[in-house]
Amino acid sequence: MIMEKEYKYLKSINYSDAIGVSDMVEWPLYGIIALNLAMISEYSVYLKLDPYFNVAVFAASMLLFIYRLTIDIPINKVVGVIVFFAFCVVAIFMNHSGMGVLIKLIWPLSLIFVFKYTRLPERYTVRIGFLMLLAWLMAVYTAFRDAKAISMILTHITPYRGINPNTTAMVIASSCLFLEPFLAQFIDTKWHKFILYPVSLAALAKTLSRTSMIAFGMVILLELLLKRKIKKSKALGLSILFFIIAAGILFPIVYVYLFKQGIITETTAILGKNVFTGRQYIWINLWEYLKQHIDAFIWGTGYNTSFFLSSTDSFSLHNSYLQIFAQFGLPVLLVYIGYLFYLVNGMYDAKGRMTDLQFKCYQVVLLTLGIGTAEIILTYPPSILFFPLALGIGNHITTGGEINDPQSDSLLLVR
Repeated sequence: MIMEKEYKYLKSINYSDAIGVSDMVEWPLYGIIALNLAMISEYSVYLKLDPYFNVAVFAASMLLFIYRLTIDIPINKVVGVIVFFAFCVVAIFMNHSGMGVLIKLIWPLSLIFVFKYTRLPERYTVRIGFLMLLAWLMAVYTAFRDAKAISMILTHITPYRGINPNTTAMVIASSCLFLEPFLAQFIDTKWHKFILYPVSLAALAKTLSRTSMIAFGMVILLELLLKRKIKKSKALGLSILFFIIAAGILFPIVYVYLFKQGIITETTAILGKNVFTGRQYIWINLWEYLKQHIDAFIWGTGYNTSFFLSSTDSFSLHNSYLQIFAQFGLPVLLVYIGYLFYLVNGMYDAKGRMTDLQFKCYQVVLLTLGIGTAEIILTYPPSILFFPLALGIGNHITTGGEINDPQSDSLLLVR
């Protein structure tokens, strides 16, 4: 098979096997991923399937646990997960947000575990890559198709009508990064990169989603400037991760400070869009609420909209870190971040190196965390998908997955 030199570690995959019969655990996995991608790539699909999404995710997650994960997850990890969810349940009882919010933790954790602790056959790389290709094509098409409508919505010429440009932008940016190693298995040049990135950037520009454009530009810049160093330096990789998370947490604080100082006003614009969105009032009111309810630091605020602009607002704090904090409390947020560092650390081998594929997964993680600065990508179930996929696949390579068998001739071992 012809391969991209940069991805020389990708083993030739038996394509008769790639389209062959899978076991009863894999099909629900691919099916729910396809369902998830369809929902966030096309709004009409989302409208039809959203009422059933949580049920489908929960059922698929339980199936994965029953058939695979219970025998492959180390016992200490099982105990840790039980304790973590027990605390989450207590927090939910205290803040009255409802048990449904647990799906926001169950879904990503199930995806991470199924890749990290099971021995999926190599054909999974083809199947997921193919699904990402379809999602990318659909999202790019949607961005160009709805460009005029998006512009009219943002200039208040026409009301919102079934278009979610921010979600479309997330799909374009995330699926683009997943696509590169997939296409490298078929194309013997680096030209796919010069097609994917410009087309993705053009489509992102059509969505007018500043957060996704900035985050995508950031991870591409890191690739151009620091890829080799990040692949060989765990300290550098984790330091960049720390910086992005810290920036995401501090962003609302800095934003509110600039607003109070009069630096951000009703006329302030970035990339042609006004930054005066009203979220600054939500963040200010949240802080005032926390000062009056100190226990909310531990248990979270729950679905309490008293600090929102109106009681009819959807519960969105426009920041993933604040959203996790509000729904589960500070202890859960700290454990969440700590586990994230643990997983990114696991992308490096014993010598502190990662493969090109793992670097792509690392980029998806950074992209998601960057978008999380101004979006709730980490807590809205349909949009969570890319983040745990990247963490799970990135760890699969270094934790005993079939494609990393030391006795195999797999080129995944070539660094």
